Amino acid sequence: MIIQGLLDAYAWRQALQLLAVVLVVWTVPATLLVVDHPSLRGLNPDGAAVPSDLARAELAKAPISAREILTDPAFWMIAATVAIVTAGMKGMVTNLAPLAIDAGIAPTTAATLISVYAGCGFIAKLGFAALADRVGPRALMSVALGGFGVGIAVLTQASLGYGAIAAGVACIGLFGGMMVPAESFLAPRVFGQRAVGRAMGLLSGTILIALLATPPLFGLIFDLTGSYTGIFWTFSGLAVAGLLGLPFIRLHPRDEAAPPAAAFQ
Repeated sequence: MIIQGLLDAYAWRQALQLLAVVLVVWTVPATLLVVDHPSLRGLNPDGAAVPSDLARAELAKAPISAREILTDPAFWMIAATVAIVTAGMKGMVTNLAPLAIDAGIAPTTAATLISVYAGCGFIAKLGFAALADRVGPRALMSVALGGFGVGIAVLTQASLGYGAIAAGVACIGLFGGMMVPAESFLAPRVFGQRAVGRAMGLLSGTILIALLATPPLFGLIFDLTGSYTGIFWTFSGLAVAGLLGLPFIRLHPRDEAAPPAAAFQ
């Protein structure tokens, strides 16, 4: 809304310059409010008055460097698994309207598919919160990968019309949307309290590269082949590969023994 208002009131160059000023004015005070640990503000797990012995012991250890995180195979396996789903979703949704229109669906009707996707994504966030209290991260990632793989495979049948596309989009939004919070769910488990912020930043940056690459990649494949079918099957196959790789992802800090197997289910 701010961007559109600036573009309506000024030439685009001036509008972008003013936007930069807005971002600086907004970012600097926000940065000053950042604290290293919630305990510095008196916020401890379960509302405790002081940090637990486990938390104090963890924070007393030497910090984990970015190099240690980037050389950890678990980092790249998590990044790749999350990126398969989130990047595939981004590529799909940015090309959804052209896909539907090419299938003979009116533009106004095609636009409702975005609402289907967004609504199912909203439900997915609530579903993730409910399931995360009951099942482990590996099971959640399995559901997300499997549902996303099925949904994007259904889109290979887009020629069948609106129903087929809506079913695929709903499946992707509902199940794939569960993968969106996964990195924040996994980072504390894999890298520990000392490195959760750094690990989250590196994961987000790595996954962002895939997110930026997939929209033009989907368009390029369509330009070369005249169809999105090939890229849909590719991401469906990647989802299967991700499922096969899930048992090999380490879900505990590298310097600690693995918890009981039940904790990963």
